[in-house]
Amino acid sequence: MALIAAGGYFWVARQNMQAEIAALKADTASLTAELTKVTAEKDKANSDLVNLKKNSGNWAEELEKDYAELKLNEVPKLNRLLDKRRRRYFRA
Repeated sequence: MALIAAGGYFWVARQNMQAEIAALKADTASLTAELTKVTAEKDKANSDLVNLKKNSGNWAEELEKDYAELKLNEVPKLNRLLDKRRRRYFRA
């Protein structure tokens, strides 16, 4: 009788371990899928950051060109216009 009880105990213990192993495998699969998703998101964010850095250099260069153009052409025009207006104002 003790042998039957021991066999029953080991059968139940084996079933419990198999259930735990199945649950752990499911958790592992879920975590692997989540890791894959997060890794893809991280890679996209890194790629976006690289592109942003690359473009920011271009933007800075274009801003400097626009600023130089304004300084070279537009600011002198505005100064001449202000000088004309000042002369008209002070003549009157």
